[in-house]
Amino acid sequence: MSWWMWLTLGAVLLTVDLAVVGIMILFWVGLVAIIMGGLVYFFPQLSVGIQLSVFSLMSLGTILCWIWWTHRSRFNLMAKELMGETGVVIKCTGKRGSVRFQRPLAGRDVWDFRSQEDIPGGHRCVVTGVDTETGQVLVEPVNGSRSEATATEEAPAPPASTPSTND
Repeated sequence: MSWWMWLTLGAVLLTVDLAVVGIMILFWVGLVAIIMGGLVYFFPQLSVGIQLSVFSLMSLGTILCWIWWTHRSRFNLMAKELMGETGVVIKCTGKRGSVRFQRPLAGRDVWDFRSQEDIPGGHRCVVTGVDTETGQVLVEPVNGSRSEATATEEAPAPPASTPSTND
């Protein structure tokens, strides 16, 4: 293929990407096609097979980098939203478990968590970080407090009142 064919392909892909919302992949493939146009311009002896191989590898590489970047950015935004939120542990095995928040955070009200210490079920905890690799929240227990719902369910009944002897 000649260099102008690569530039034309790149321009078409970029135009389609601008016209159709949400197809960001076409942007990266179009950008690679324009880069290929420049390579073929400066190295016209490249065979079509090598051109297509380089184009395929570069397209795959840019798409994978874009996916990695957007995934990482999404977790960074979620981390900002989750930091400092307080929830109730609903399940815990060792230093891992599930925590429920009063309102959905980043689209979910139940999150898997990791902690430095054991947090029994029903206890409150606060988010101190987010592990962007696993999607788990990092939590610490709130100083000895239990959820009001759990505390009232398990609280012993008050003692029966005794008649007053102040008569």
